[in-house]
Amino acid sequence: GAPVRANVVRGDAAHARAAYGLREGPFTVLALGGSQGAATINRAVAAAATRLDDSGVQILHQSGAARAGMPPGGASAGGVWYVQTEYLKEIGDAYAMADLVIARAGALTCAEIAAVGRAAVLVPLPGAAGHQGDNACELTAAGGALTIADAALSGGALAELIGALRSDPDRLARMASAARAVGRPDAAARVWREIEGVLEG
Repeated sequence: GAPVRANVVRGDAAHARAAYGLREGPFTVLALGGSQGAATINRAVAAAATRLDDSGVQILHQSGAARAGMPPGGASAGGVWYVQTEYLKEIGDAYAMADLVIARAGALTCAEIAAVGRAAVLVPLPGAAGHQGDNACELTAAGGALTIADAALSGGALAELIGALRSDPDRLARMASAARAVGRPDAAARVWREIEGVLEG
């Protein structure tokens, strides 16, 4: 596994709820567009927020500084509580609060999702030498994620997935457990031990 920062796996859900005005109790979706924003994910999440007529769902959406693909003014949520922010300062707190993560499938993102044990919907970046697709396949094959192609992602498809997973807590728990099983939260320590071994040898 790729090394992840210590604060990623030591998140505080209460801190995230306070920071972003979210509530304790509702099914919480964390959508990650990356530092620059993933236009396809941003469009789909903003559209899904208007389609989910469910007060038992809330969405924290990191759109990225460029807010690529976002409609003017962000999203007008339907029955869900929707919060959009350009950047998440404490990603570990956001992970700790989330029931479901929607994200690209970069190596570090997948390592973080597995390390914290969260169910995920992964949308690999098209191209990128295919490595994001490979990353998504690994986590999906382990049972910790669902993969949807960038071209197939839409507000309707995403709203349907969120609704299906929310209505099946046992499946969601199995996905989270499967992600955690392949996570390596101690990857940095393992790398350091290897370096120490080389230096001592």
